[in-house]
This record gives sequence, C-alpha cells and structure tokens, in this order.
Amino acid sequence: AISRLGAWFRGSQPAPVRRCYAAIHPKETAVARPDYLICLNCEAPTYVFEWEDDEVTEAYCELCTSEEVDQFLTQEDFDALIEA
Repeated sequence: AISRLGAWFRGSQPAPVRRCYAAIHPKETAVARPDYLICLNCEAPTYVFEWEDDEVTEAYCELCTSEEVDQFLTQEDFDALIEA
C-alpha cells in the first residue's frame, strides 16, 4: 500500500478519503415485532401471528376466529384509530 506521503513524493494526488456508505446514509430502523396485535372484529389481543418486513403477514384471533390480515393492528395503531 502506498502512503499518502509516498504518493505526494511521486507527484500524484493521494486517494480521496472514502467514508462508509452506511455511516453517511443510516438505514431506517425496522419496526420491532409487537408482542401482540388487536383484532378489529372483537378488540381482543391476539398472540398468534406472523410478522415480516414491518407488517403482519398472517394472524388468527382465537376468540372470534378471524384470519383476515387487514383486521389486525398493533396497539399503537389501534390507539390512533380510536383517538381519530
């Protein structure tokens, strides 16, 4: 490896300082998998669900037997819906 000083003595410009792309452009933080979801049909918590890429992919409410993924929300989203 040629040092910056060595490159200067040979008349060429030293290589530019490169920064890690991840340090300059931090990745968005992923939403943590919730402990439970709220079923919109019966408003009961459910613990039987699959979570991938920050969203529900499968869910099952043991109380009302709902399996429609769009009928389940996180507690935060449910609270926001109620307050709206």
